[in-house]
Amino acid sequence: MAVVAVLFFFMSGKKPASSAAALPPSGQLSTEDSRRKLEAEFARNKMRFHAMPDKEARELMNALRTDAGTHWDHAFNTSSADAKGAQFATRLALFRTAAVVLTGEQQPDESFFGGLELETVPFKELPPEQARAAFFEYCVAKYGPSYADWNVLNPALLKFADKVFEDSKAQSNPDGYVYEMIYRETLDWQKFLAEALSNRSKANA
Repeated sequence: MAVVAVLFFFMSGKKPASSAAALPPSGQLSTEDSRRKLEAEFARNKMRFHAMPDKEARELMNALRTDAGTHWDHAFNTSSADAKGAQFATRLALFRTAAVVLTGEQQPDESFFGGLELETVPFKELPPEQARAAFFEYCVAKYGPSYADWNVLNPALLKFADKVFEDSKAQSNPDGYVYEMIYRETLDWQKFLAEALSNRSKANA
């Protein structure tokens, strides 16, 4: 039932292909263009989501978690069966889940791939179960922050931030590296992470 609810939400909001803005062939899209295209696609669904009554919105987000779990488990288990390692399986599951949840398509166009990769960056090196739970909450937070479990999402984002700060020490421009990775705030996870860091700083003051 949950999968049906999510599928109906996505399909009812689809535009005819002819109404889409002209874009270069998939292979010619830069990562930034891909990110912008994904952002525009997601923004339409987000706008429809915000028009829903609270009870329906909450039910849809619970259904989204269930649907995301189905896609994650299939991708992760398939990759694990090929003995490619937990990290590879985690990255494949992240991409597959992002593809379905953020575009509403079972097989999204390749022009979305660059943007989808960017959406999964802070979760790629987490242990599989933490990556799974945190990414689901991130997807929920992208629709509506009040529906997400921040006790699950924030620790994962902060773990990524700590790695960024550590990696920055080996960069020629540490401050610039941290800015690009976190404080540029182009992606939703960067915005959420900047806020989580601010809150952590205040708590430790």
